[in-house]
Amino acid sequence: MHASYVHSWLDDDRSLGYWALLLGTPLVAALAALLATQAAIPVPAFYEYVQEYLRTGHIAEVAFPIEYTWLVGLSIQALGRHGMEILQTAMYVLTVVSVWKLARRIEVGSRYALMAGLVTAVYPQLPASVVKLWDVDFSVFVMVVLLLCLVLIVQMGSRISLVIGTGIVFGCGMAERPNMLLLLPLLVYAIFASPARWRRKVLALIVGGVVSAGTLISINTLAHGSFFLPQDGPYNFVQGHNEFTIKAMLQNQTPEQSVSLFMKAEGLNYQDVDIIANPKLQGYTPQLQRYFIHHGLEYIRNHPINELKITAVKLYIFLSPYRRLHRGLSLWTIPVVAMALVIPIWLVLLMLKARRGLDLYDKVFIAAAFLYVLPFLLTAVDPRYQFPLDIVLLPHIARLVEDHPSVSGQEAHAAAL
Repeated sequence: MHASYVHSWLDDDRSLGYWALLLGTPLVAALAALLATQAAIPVPAFYEYVQEYLRTGHIAEVAFPIEYTWLVGLSIQALGRHGMEILQTAMYVLTVVSVWKLARRIEVGSRYALMAGLVTAVYPQLPASVVKLWDVDFSVFVMVVLLLCLVLIVQMGSRISLVIGTGIVFGCGMAERPNMLLLLPLLVYAIFASPARWRRKVLALIVGGVVSAGTLISINTLAHGSFFLPQDGPYNFVQGHNEFTIKAMLQNQTPEQSVSLFMKAEGLNYQDVDIIANPKLQGYTPQLQRYFIHHGLEYIRNHPINELKITAVKLYIFLSPYRRLHRGLSLWTIPVVAMALVIPIWLVLLMLKARRGLDLYDKVFIAAAFLYVLPFLLTAVDPRYQFPLDIVLLPHIARLVEDHPSVSGQEAHAAAL
């Protein structure tokens, strides 16, 4: 009797026990992270940006996206010294709910949608990031909400309110990760695949584009004091296309060190007066940006075979466990390695589904994964960039598992009994 009762509320997303489990799991995990660890700063520059905002009300940095650090600064101003942890706990819990909602929207049953939400809740980097000054929880949250918005547009049509909300989320995503612009084709597809008249679709596309651009401009202006576009594109580009890229990636899981290596090999460094005109923007002056683009393009043109090798290594690094913070063998490396299995599991399930035919939702998730990974393969890669993709694929994994003939057959047999 007790077992059947538990099964009943697992299948009922209106039950108190269902929501207690869905919301309670991330809240308990966040509380455990807050009590067990102290605030960490994996990206030291973020700390400087936050402190600068708290002192001056703006962030002078223009080389990198600064939306995340601006939000952290705002949260500390509004909520006190634990504002960062409160902000990231909220994003973490909302991510779990958004994953559940996305699963339900793509026709996943209550039980498997709950499983997707719970796997999200125990995905180690999410609760761990509650106390870390880096943009993992924020990037994951934006990615999941954006895909949820796209699915809603496909299902409900190009409602202006929904398009405006999607534009805001898309603008926020680009303000933190400019390469999310490559997801634009998916947004266009969602609008034109929606059940609406042609004129309404065109209007939705225009409104969405204006809102996205307006959100990007507003965030950068509020954070910086005047509008700017991040200038790290050429630097990221040359990281991924030089003679030391493979060596740096295999040694450090990132190609960043390759920049100083190839410049040193050419007799240059970041203090060279012929390249650096403004020491406050070290590495991001127009002269150096042009040099980076020229060097990267020349390397691609002159070393096509090596470029294929570089792309293969980038894909390997992207799919690898994030070991830079957790080197060696420990209990923590077990969940870190397990996280890296999400994408391979998704690919296996997808190939099994392909034998029976892919549907609209399958194609949406495939396109989202491809468009998300592509800019990293073209520029610089880091295994932590896989975290948002891991989480956004969990609802689809739940759907693929639930739709598998062996699982659906067992459930049908159990229902008959």
